[in-house]
Amino acid sequence: MAQLSGVVRVGSGGDVIEHGGKIYAKVSGEPQTGDIVLVTKHIRSYIQTDGFYAVGIDHEGDAFLTGEDEKEYYLVSDSVLRHVDVYRAELSTETLIATKREELAKITATIAELEAKLADEKTLKAGDYARVVDTGRSEKLAVGDIVVIYEIDPDDDELSLRVCPVLNPNHAAWVRTCGKITPAEAKAAILAQVETQFKEVA
Repeated sequence: MAQLSGVVRVGSGGDVIEHGGKIYAKVSGEPQTGDIVLVTKHIRSYIQTDGFYAVGIDHEGDAFLTGEDEKEYYLVSDSVLRHVDVYRAELSTETLIATKREELAKITATIAELEAKLADEKTLKAGDYARVVDTGRSEKLAVGDIVVIYEIDPDDDELSLRVCPVLNPNHAAWVRTCGKITPAEAKAAILAQVETQFKEVA
């Protein structure tokens, strides 16, 4: 048979595939009738690398693949077998469920890690650059000013952040809310403000 279509990898380990409603597990040893092989390296121009093929067995019991133009390629040596992965239909529904659950658990863990990383990236800490969002009662700063977080008071709902303007670090003030930005974003914002000032003077 020519290269198979509709082969689906099950799980992230690459050891299980699905084709035609059947589940195949990666095995060691020589291919047998009914097996599927994945060609992992270039072996012939008429055999597609990274392609899946059904294994054929001739009258002498030798395994082969059928490539383009019905050309046959025999899997008869250890050197050749190193270039293919062999999959065999042998998984039960119970094993498939276990594989799916393992895959789901890995995805869930990855999402949890990314959510924790995102929360940490958004959490303001002393030394972070930020943009003023709400000045609260402070009249020293304006919304949009670029500042560095100097101190955080979690017990003060009105003015919880002590900040210093980047362009005037000695001009500290307490504000209610800031949005965290990266050093590159802070630099770009400050340069834009300076450019605006020069245009106004001109």
